[in-house]
Amino acid sequence: MIFVHGMFCHAGVFEKMVKYFSKRGYHCLVPNLPYHDQPPHEEPDPRLGITSIVDYVQHVKQVIATEVEKGREHVLIGHSMGGLISMIAASLPEVNPKSLVLLSPAAPWGVVAFRRSVIKSFFKNMTTIGFWHEPIKMSFKDLEYAMLNQVPREQRHRIYSGLKWESGRAAFEMGFWVIDRHFATKFDPRGIKCPVTIYVGSEDRITPAAVVKKTAKVLSQIPLHRTMAAKAIRLLGKPTEIDQSPRVEFIILDGLGHWLLTEMDFRLLEEKLTKG
Repeated sequence: MIFVHGMFCHAGVFEKMVKYFSKRGYHCLVPNLPYHDQPPHEEPDPRLGITSIVDYVQHVKQVIATEVEKGREHVLIGHSMGGLISMIAASLPEVNPKSLVLLSPAAPWGVVAFRRSVIKSFFKNMTTIGFWHEPIKMSFKDLEYAMLNQVPREQRHRIYSGLKWESGRAAFEMGFWVIDRHFATKFDPRGIKCPVTIYVGSEDRITPAAVVKKTAKVLSQIPLHRTMAAKAIRLLGKPTEIDQSPRVEFIILDGLGHWLLTEMDFRLLEEKLTKG
């Protein structure tokens, strides 16, 4: 199982999930994204500010290449921005995971993610001139509203104290994809050949369920010619070719927020992986 963390995060945020699956015999690998391994109290590496989503994807691709060389099948699990990175990586033929699991994934190119809660979450960062080439960080108040609203209050400061700086460029590429001339978050969903399971909390503010549902629709796209052929085959009463496209399951978890890393029941995920 290869876990990919989200914005402001690090490998340690998957601690509970990794312990759960390690006890059940899974080999778990949790890499830090580039420049996310510095202590949270230290100033960030200046290169972080201009690190692209493309750079993050390449990093994950390299990690997976090592596993492939060892002959291991892998499940790719991404949270938030890590979900976006994972879906882009999974569309590459060199990655080819056995299964793709997205936890509260950030939206890819083409999905309009603007909602009142999303704008409120990022307002301070996104209205700072030049944020797109500087490391950025969220205040406790903003992060509590955006990501930790369903986490028990006594745990929020502990989580926040361990979080990191993030790339302003990556934030720009996700939030302002319509003017990103490099199309950093664009990919071909038809390249994903494995089953996809998407989880999102009903109370998620930074990746709202309505937006994640649009992402699910993007991932379940079928080429037009294949869709038309399938309809014709149905009329003839023969089996369809729909099963050639990836299976996408979209699941809303009632009462949960963005921090599914500790909020969700891991048995739900285990059940899906066992069946998959």
